[in-house]
Amino acid sequence: RLVSVEIKSARKVGETSAKKIDEKKREKEILTRKIGGSEKAASLIFDLTKVNENSTRNLQNEMAGFMATVKKQRETIEQLVQERERHEQEVEVANSKHYTAIEELKLQEVQVSDLQKKIIDGQSRLKQQQNLYEAVRSDRNLYSK
Repeated sequence: RLVSVEIKSARKVGETSAKKIDEKKREKEILTRKIGGSEKAASLIFDLTKVNENSTRNLQNEMAGFMATVKKQRETIEQLVQERERHEQEVEVANSKHYTAIEELKLQEVQVSDLQKKIIDGQSRLKQQQNLYEAVRSDRNLYSK
C-alpha cells in the first residue's frame, strides 16, 4: 500500500507536471505568435519609415528643382524689365527727335513760303521794271525820231 500511495502521489506529481508543461507550451506558442506579430509590425514600420524617407528626399529634390526654376524665371523677368526700360528710353529719344524734326520741317516750310512770297514779289517788281523799261525805251525811240 505504501507503494501504491507513492505511485499515486508520483502520478499526481506527474500529471501536475504534465499540466504545467502543457500550460508552458501554450504560453510559448502565444508568445511566439506575439513575437511574430511584433516582428511583422516592426518590419512594416521599418518599411514605412524607408518609404517616408524616400518620399521626403524626393519632395526635397523636387522643391530644389522648383526653386531653381523660380530663380531662373525671376532672372528672366528682371532681364525683360531692363530691356523694356531700355526700349522705352529709346522710344522717348526717337519721339523727341521726331517732334524736333517736325518742328524744323514746319519752320523750313514757313521759310520756303516766305521765300516763295519774296520770289513772287521780286518777279512782279521785275515785270514792273521791265514794263517801265519797255515804256521808257519805246518813249525814247518815239522821241528820238
